[in-house]
Amino acid sequence: MAIAAKLFAAQGVDRTSIQDIATAAGITKPAVHYHFCEKEALYEAVVLSRAADTYAHVLAAVDAARTPLDKLEAFMMAAAKRIEDDRSAWIVAADLFRFLKSTPRARAVIATRDRMEALLRSIIAEGVADGTFRAVDPATVGRLLFGALNALPRWHDPAGRQSIRAVVADYLDIVLEGVRAPR
Repeated sequence: MAIAAKLFAAQGVDRTSIQDIATAAGITKPAVHYHFCEKEALYEAVVLSRAADTYAHVLAAVDAARTPLDKLEAFMMAAAKRIEDDRSAWIVAADLFRFLKSTPRARAVIATRDRMEALLRSIIAEGVADGTFRAVDPATVGRLLFGALNALPRWHDPAGRQSIRAVVADYLDIVLEGVRAPR
């Protein structure tokens, strides 16, 4: 699955064949088909496993934080770490809508993405409720932050002047200056 994720991210899901994956893995095409009857099933498995791992990692970070501001930072930094650790899987998951569209397969993947976005929205809503953040729409701010995270691995250069975590810290600073309650 790791090899498939890298190939899907580098070449695109549409342009990656089961044969490409088998060759890169040093196995036969029938060996891949033994575990995954079709490319879509392999793609779904890659995205679902990475999404579940990411959600668990982010949730643990959020659960360890106390205030809505700390939770928001924990969410974003945990997601940034996951992007650093597995950029290919994050890119592959972001391609979901173009590749799987609205098939039954996509629904399971979308559900995992929605769970992550719901966590982000709940953090923002908690901050609005306790006065940490001004009265903003949690869905809008959640989409803004989630969209920024999803775009990050496509343009960020790991060898560039800023790490992913530094970029995410900048994102947070910019957004928080717009959502933090007046003092």
